[in-house]
Amino acid sequence: MNRLFRHFIIQISVRLFFVVVGVVLLYSLFTLFEIKTIVVDPPTVDFRFDRKKFSNNLLLLRTDLLQAMTQQSYPNILRIHFQKKFPSTLKIVVEMRTPMAQIITQGGGVQIDENLVIFEGKLDDSLPHIDMPLQQFELGKIVKDAKIITALAFIAELRHDEAIKLVRLSDENTLVVTFSDFEVLIRASDDGSQKAHTLQTILKGFRMKGSVPARIDLRFDKPIIVSNN
Repeated sequence: MNRLFRHFIIQISVRLFFVVVGVVLLYSLFTLFEIKTIVVDPPTVDFRFDRKKFSNNLLLLRTDLLQAMTQQSYPNILRIHFQKKFPSTLKIVVEMRTPMAQIITQGGGVQIDENLVIFEGKLDDSLPHIDMPLQQFELGKIVKDAKIITALAFIAELRHDEAIKLVRLSDENTLVVTFSDFEVLIRASDDGSQKAHTLQTILKGFRMKGSVPARIDLRFDKPIIVSNN
């Protein structure tokens, strides 16, 4: 009986030992890997998330859920990467969307990037302004309005060569593009990139002569050029 009792005590002791060790390990796990520092790169980016909705333990943190939250809450972010720096630092590397133009809306304005994604942004006079009715849109989503697509393609092709100030809709199918010293007319249904190439060819010839026309109409098979008088 003494032998059975000793065997029972040994089993209880061993199990108790493993329970204690398990508790200590779990406690260490939660305290050692508790997120104490969050670093955002670049530091100028204001990125925040509700830490109460996510694990505060670096090992258990679901970065895939953070990624999904970012896409919904921060449409102005192009890419984001979460790096776990053990034992207690979370580094967040952010790449912001680069606006290509600013669309004037009734509420003020939104910005659009080269991927046709709409997002909020501060009023920036250095960007080309697109002034035309914007149908239903959702921040973070791709614009499908053909007129906007034409305008942005035209702007994108010329962004390194010509300073566009404004693109506006003058009638149902005509876009008026205003530059610093001339304007261009294209159809809203045109291939914006192709029309931009045509314009570059025309301007090259005029600038070799030291002048720029007042208006270039590219809506027809042959350009109509109105000179400065």
